[in-house]
Amino acid sequence: MSDLLRPTVLDAPDFLLCNPFYGTGLRTFQCYEAADSLATGSYNIMYGTAGSHMPRQYVLPISLNYGNCWISVEPSGPSVPAMMQLLPDDIRKRAAATIQTCVAGRSGIGGFATLGFNALSEYLLPPNPATLTSVFPTRATFITVTVSGTEKKLTKPGDTDSAIPAALAELELKGYNSAEENSALQLSYRTGAYWWTETAAEMARGGKKTWFPATAMANVQTPYDMTYECDASLGSPSETDCSQLEWSQLGPPSDTVSVGPGNTTFVHSDSCYLAISASTDLVLSWQQIRAAVEALLAICIMHPYSSPQGGRAYYKVQPSIIEGRRRKRDITGLNALPPHANITVFEQSKPWTNLEDELKSCTWQAASSRTAISTCK
Repeated sequence: MSDLLRPTVLDAPDFLLCNPFYGTGLRTFQCYEAADSLATGSYNIMYGTAGSHMPRQYVLPISLNYGNCWISVEPSGPSVPAMMQLLPDDIRKRAAATIQTCVAGRSGIGGFATLGFNALSEYLLPPNPATLTSVFPTRATFITVTVSGTEKKLTKPGDTDSAIPAALAELELKGYNSAEENSALQLSYRTGAYWWTETAAEMARGGKKTWFPATAMANVQTPYDMTYECDASLGSPSETDCSQLEWSQLGPPSDTVSVGPGNTTFVHSDSCYLAISASTDLVLSWQQIRAAVEALLAICIMHPYSSPQGGRAYYKVQPSIIEGRRRKRDITGLNALPPHANITVFEQSKPWTNLEDELKSCTWQAASSRTAISTCK
């Protein structure tokens, strides 16, 4: 491996995310061969964007492959500049970090890393928070370096992956916790945290929805219909296992599941267990369930800046910090479940063999009664 492909530790707020959505069965040596085709350089180089007449290796987006492994370098944001100054070695190091962490470290799955995420966070976050309007400065553009399978090349994760608003929400929460109590600055951070959490919940990885709607932040409401509650007492399911559950264990959107008292549905992938339950008889579609699960995993399991922990999703009307008219929505993480329905994600160390084991297990009894599952031996 070239010295220029030695992975680097990313400085916050830049982050790296691994997820099977971006590819499975990737081979480490193929990905390193693809990354080795990226331009080298320890000084800033001017890169052009689509339509530029610069040498091809310096025109974004870049997409290179070796075998079934693709390396994509893409600008992210609603207003991409015609030219960007970038350090080629920074791009290569992010490709290497993603290969080492996701492909080599997590059984061949893909992922992406950000470059220059501070350009976005510094523009959008307090002390001088900007509003998301149709006029968006090109200086807030950042880069994503994606390692993926053939079918997922150039998927623009910096625009459409819910990890982007989730990372912004985490930065807002850190600001909220460090700001003076009940100050205008703390209120600004709280408003932003609700906004980005709502945005993340409404997005589906690989979907068409982006994090930058042409709506001013001051007019956005906080979630009304759903509560997403992270709870360390539910254990720490593996992020990889939960990604695999989300990817392969949920049913077709139009199929339904019947749940009710004593009638709980379980799905799992290794250590990551999901329970779909209700306090009264209900019929839920997998479309509803998937919307809630995607939001729950994004908030509690796959947050870029926090360790995975179990959590719950359930219907609960919440007071709004910012008053105004509710928006009409399709099924999203904000209105996925009806009253009395619950989804719980928790860690299970030993696989169950049948439904009776699942319902009577110490782990589920603890999880459903809000007792720490660590008490189960």
